[in-house]
Amino acid sequence: MRFRVFGILMASGWILLGATSVGCRGCGCGGTRGSVAETLVTPTADPDPMAERKARLAHLEPPPAVAPLDAAPLPSGAKWRMVTPGAGEEAEGAAQVRAELTIWKTDGSLAYSSYAGAAGALFPLSILPGDLRIAFEKVRVGGAAQFWLPRELIAAAARAGHKPRIVPEADIVMLYEPLSFERASPAAPAAPPPIAPERAAADTNAFPAPDAAGPPPDALSAGAGVHYVVLLAGSGPSPASSSARVEMSMTLWQVRGLLVEVVKSGEPLATTPERAPAGLSKLLRTTHEGDVVRVWLSKEQASQAFPSLGAVESVCDLAVRAVGR
Repeated sequence: MRFRVFGILMASGWILLGATSVGCRGCGCGGTRGSVAETLVTPTADPDPMAERKARLAHLEPPPAVAPLDAAPLPSGAKWRMVTPGAGEEAEGAAQVRAELTIWKTDGSLAYSSYAGAAGALFPLSILPGDLRIAFEKVRVGGAAQFWLPRELIAAAARAGHKPRIVPEADIVMLYEPLSFERASPAAPAAPPPIAPERAAADTNAFPAPDAAGPPPDALSAGAGVHYVVLLAGSGPSPASSSARVEMSMTLWQVRGLLVEVVKSGEPLATTPERAPAGLSKLLRTTHEGDVVRVWLSKEQASQAFPSLGAVESVCDLAVRAVGR
């Protein structure tokens, strides 16, 4: 019986070997089909989720260093042109945009590209100067536009604390490709008196807690090492003077290693830009009533702003509820 089984196995082996050597007759494959063994044991590699983005980055070519004649001038000194208008979602009413953003210096060197990461860059449209924001908002999802920004414009933004760290202080060319727009969530219920309902900003607790990774690459600078992002852009007044009273509510986290612990939630406070500690003076001068900003403070800055809480790296969400004149 053992010999009979062995003979059957040997015969089966010869049949398989014959199939691999002469191919499949009648299937039109020309005898080039791989072996059964190869078909059974060759694994299918999982696709690299970053491969497509890396390939896109490798094949990106910078726009011309000098804006072409069909580029439209803007009052700020920038120029732009639509490459593809797009047929997707419009920007109207959006607070933030997620977009593929690539920046070159005019010598052709790459300064930044969101394609180097796993997803597009997310930033509030309110950080853009008015004329640039209007141009950005004309590009729909699926579209693309090129921008030429002079060094002088970027230097002015840096002095005002509105220059993201990813943007070099140089003449630059930018490719903007919007992926999606995010609308602001409805404002939280108004705070109790004495703050009037129409002057209440969104609750800081409405936003996700920060992580321990520090400020994102596109965070804005307020000088003195203070970095921040605008979580929600308000439309109210900003301080008219350094002595204007600014009323806020605050949620504060402390970063302890990999953990971020909340230590204050919805804490009411008020100050003026001239009395604000830890380099926050410049930031408060640029805020508007209704803004919610997330601020990253070093140990030293946190100890100046909140002496009773000790010198611990901190993240602070400030909801600007009222701005006095």
